[in-house]
Amino acid sequence: MKVKLSYTVDMKDVLTESSYLLANLGVKVKSSIELFNNLILLLREEDFKSKQFFEEVETLRQNLAALDSRLAEVDEVVEGFQQYERSQRRGEILPSPPPPSEVVVEPEESEESAALND
Repeated sequence: MKVKLSYTVDMKDVLTESSYLLANLGVKVKSSIELFNNLILLLREEDFKSKQFFEEVETLRQNLAALDSRLAEVDEVVEGFQQYERSQRRGEILPSPPPPSEVVVEPEESEESAALND
């Protein structure tokens, strides 16, 4: 299960904090590159190890999804920061952002219960 974290920083620190969020992804980026290169090697081996290949593909896909998610979050933060900066230059007052939404966890429907509902 994923939850959304939030914390408060001075406006002057938004870009620096955003850079820290990206920098923390370095290990996952490096790991993803290594997995990618290893997939190529696995496909070139004479004794193809399909189980290892599919496991590493799944791991790589999860890494890339996590990277994409974090990049989207940082993009959203930086875009919001730029909007604020532009509004300040124009002398506008932006409304306060809405409070974070509640985390709602709904269990996934199993195939069995889905069949019962049909």
